[in-house]
Order: sequence, then structure tokens, then C-alpha cells
Amino acid sequence: YAQGGATTLDNAQLLHALCNRQRGQKPMSAAPAAAAQAAGGGAAGEGREEAAAAQAAAAAEAAAAEARAAPAVAERTAAAPAKLLQPAAAQAAAERAAAAQAVAQAAAERAAAQAAAQAAAERAAAQAAAQAAAERAAAAQAAAQAAAERAAAERAAAAQAAAERAAAAHAAVARLRRTGCRDEASECRKDEIVKGMVLRQELKGT
Repeated sequence: YAQGGATTLDNAQLLHALCNRQRGQKPMSAAPAAAAQAAGGGAAGEGREEAAAAQAAAAAEAAAAEARAAPAVAERTAAAPAKLLQPAAAQAAAERAAAAQAVAQAAAERAAAQAAAQAAAERAAAQAAAQAAAERAAAAQAAAQAAAERAAAERAAAAQAAAERAAAAHAAVARLRRTGCRDEASECRKDEIVKGMVLRQELKGT
């Protein structure tokens, strides 16, 4: 077997055949040709078969040990840090982390842009309110100025009218002084004198 003999037999069949030969039994029915060849090989063939059997037993024991250790290996692999993972898995994890960081950065940028837009809107609203207040103040000032102008015009008109009345009274009084009241026909002039005196008193009161 070790030198290329019955290479089609697996380890279990070969061990079973060797055990049966040592006990004087027939080999397994699945390999009669291999058992016949092993029996005709003589002492040299027996040595080779024993070596092959030992090698097969060692392989079987190693396989069993590997099977027993498989769960522990799986646990250690699952608990291993990222640096011990396969390169593809580590790269995928790094790509996912980079993508998450990019998403977070984009969200932060959007939040900053939104805050800036809100601040700009608040400044614009404050500017509009200040402009409206300035316009109201200007309108109030214009209304006050117009009222002051109207009051001044009314005072000027009243003063002019009073001056005209005073001038007329003075003229009437002066005219009566010049002409006098010499006859009965001058009753109208007396009325004018009385009116002039009353108007003078009114002017003194103002």
C-alpha cells in the first residue's frame, strides 16, 4: 500500500483486512484481490503492510483529533479580533466603517447647513422688522411735521386776521376822531365808535 499497491482501499478497509489476516480469517469481501496480494508478498510484504497499517492508524487518529478540536477552533475563530480575520472580511468591515463614517459626516454637514440657513432666515426677519420700524417712524415723523405745519398755518392765518381786524378798528377810531359827531345824523358813526371800542377791548384781552 505504501509503495502504490492497493491504493483503492481506504484506511478502515486496510486495517480490517490486516486484523483478519492476523487472526487467520478471510479478508473483507470488498477487497479480495488486495488481501491475496498482501498474503503472497511474503515476509517483506508483511513488513510493508504493518508500516502501512501504522501509518493509516496514525492518520485516522490525527483525523479524529482534528474532528474533536474543530469546535474549539471554531470558537477561537469567532472570538478572534478583527486583525486575525481573513483579509476579505477585514476589508469588508473597514469598508462598512468608512461608509458609516461618511454617512455620519454627511448628516453633520446637512445639520450645519440647516443651522446656517435658519440663522440667515432669522437675520433677514430681524432686518425686515427693523426696516418696517424705521418706515413707521418716518411716517410718524412726517405726520407730526404736517400737523406742525398745519398748526403754524392756522396760527399765522389767525394772527393775520386779528391784525386786519385791529387795523380796521384803528382806522375807524381815527376816522371818528377826525370827523366827530356834530349832529343827529351821525348816529351811525357813534355805532362805529362803540364797535371800535369793543374790538379794542377784545384785542387787549387777547
